[in-house]
This record gives sequence, C-alpha cells and structure tokens, in this order.
Amino acid sequence: MRAETTEYRAERRKYVTSPNLFVRMFHVPSAASAQGWAFSRDFAARTVQNPTIEKLRVIRRVIGNTQTVDPIAGSSSIGTLTIELINANREITKYVADPALPLAVGLSTELRVRFDLEGFVATA
Repeated sequence: MRAETTEYRAERRKYVTSPNLFVRMFHVPSAASAQGWAFSRDFAARTVQNPTIEKLRVIRRVIGNTQTVDPIAGSSSIGTLTIELINANREITKYVADPALPLAVGLSTELRVRFDLEGFVATA
C-alpha cells in the first residue's frame, strides 16, 4: 500500500465536509389543526454561518432508521429519528414545555426528544 504524502493529505482535507444538522420544532395544538407555530429558536449540531433564525448548539447526536416498504403487501413503515439534545439546567425541557420562554446560554445534560406519528413532541 502506498503511503499518503503531506501534499496529498492537505489537498484531500480541502474536500472533506463537516455535516451539520439543525432542527426547527413547531407547536401544533392538535392533529386536526392546520396551523403550527415554529419555536423561536432552532437547535443545531454545529455553528451555522449567517442563520436567519438563531440556532442554539444543543444537538448531541441523531440516530434512526429508514422507512421500509413492502410493495407486495402494499404497505410501509414509518422510519424513526431520535435527536439527543444537551439539556443543562433543564433549559430545553422548560423550553419544550413553553416555546415562548427565552433560553439561557450554556446547556449540558441529556434530553431525548422523539416525535410521535401525529407530529407532537414527546419526551422519552
């Protein structure tokens, strides 16, 4: 196997990206409601350059599985997405309970948030 040169490594690093994710949560009063209100802050995994809405860096990890389709049975399952948030001083818990509440800065315990089939937030 050929060794990687310093010049090659420097050029290769120019093309490596650092994936980012941000989540915008909405308050929806009921499944039948046609209206939803976005939370005043979005949650992000890394710093977002020039955001139009302020992003709070509290996403620790995202895990999930994809949708499965059975064309013979004519059915499919809904994939899942679990987002782990950093929740120091229970600030995220308070914010999810009342989206109009302003958030403090500097957050760090864990809160797992999952979405049920109707799109409502439920804590795990």
